[in-house]
Amino acid sequence: MALVTSSSCLKKVKHSIQNFGDFTEHFDSAISPEKRSYIIEIEEDVPIICKGMLNITIDTPHLYADNKNIREIEVGAFDDQRLTSQLRISNSSLSIIKRGTFRNMLITHLELAYNKITVIEEGAFQNMPNLMTLYLSSNKIMEFHPTSLVNTPKLLFFDMTHNELGKLKERHFYSMSKDRNVGIGMGSNRLKEIHPRTFEGIDVFTLNLSNNMLESIPKEVFSGNKLHYLDIANNKLTHLDNDFFAMNTEVLRNVELDGNNFEEETVKKLEPFMKIIMENRRQDSMYHF
Repeated sequence: MALVTSSSCLKKVKHSIQNFGDFTEHFDSAISPEKRSYIIEIEEDVPIICKGMLNITIDTPHLYADNKNIREIEVGAFDDQRLTSQLRISNSSLSIIKRGTFRNMLITHLELAYNKITVIEEGAFQNMPNLMTLYLSSNKIMEFHPTSLVNTPKLLFFDMTHNELGKLKERHFYSMSKDRNVGIGMGSNRLKEIHPRTFEGIDVFTLNLSNNMLESIPKEVFSGNKLHYLDIANNKLTHLDNDFFAMNTEVLRNVELDGNNFEEETVKKLEPFMKIIMENRRQDSMYHF
């Protein structure tokens, strides 16, 4: 398979292939392993992951591309590739995830942390039937649509901590798993607003909203989920309404609240509430030796 004739597409790509103690280096026009490999790593500082650069026709669990010069992924670059477990692209100059970039991929884990991503277009992650974890932490994401995720029915954990998102919209995570509890990390963004129906259609088990700019949190966040872990520390919250205190405390085990300026009435309500949480944890510890 030949590379697309683009001025920024390298004619040959340096890469390594690892397979249980066997390590080989290659310099070819396309990454096309001749036998089953465990890890393929792109070692060249490629500016663009071009369509045609990959020709992985044998099941391969891991592909890594950790280099600073990557600034773009051509749509179609990952089409029809037999990657079965993990794709990691990190520490690069990648700024935009285009529509269809990861369409129809078979991977279970996608790591795009520590890049320079600012925009994730609608349909960027679509028809990924096996995807379970998506890491987008430590980028500069300001734009992420509810339809950036489309048909990801097994997605259990979503991490977008340390970014610059200002708002969570209606059904922002609707494409996550409906069959199991999910975890969502949105700490250390610039969140000022959460739509009441942001988490509609899913059951959130762990939720990190710490280190944002939230002055209030919709009651649906508390009443509509069976939260086990909730972190809302270091926001601009002054009060918590009755829906917070009516949460299902049978499953709640950890609540982080420090760094807010709660009014006296809320502080008084928190004392007995937190005692229940502490008792839950004490009871749990009795069964773990």
